[in-house]
Amino acid sequence: MEQPDHEPSGPTDEEIALCAYRIWLQQGCPHGRDREHWLKAREQLVAGNAKANPAAAPGTKVRAHGVSGTP
Repeated sequence: MEQPDHEPSGPTDEEIALCAYRIWLQQGCPHGRDREHWLKAREQLVAGNAKANPAAAPGTKVRAHGVSGTP
């Protein structure tokens, strides 16, 4: 039996990573707060306070396990 296509139940890891990266930049690139930024980004995306598909900031590239500042 084929399952129907449907929207994911929440934001993707890539969407969260991009949003968390923006939060990190806005807060002055502090070290050691990655988990806090990830959770805040996920919360914002779920609540609809950020775009569902945020565009990457210039010069950024999303990797499977995070965001790199080099293209």
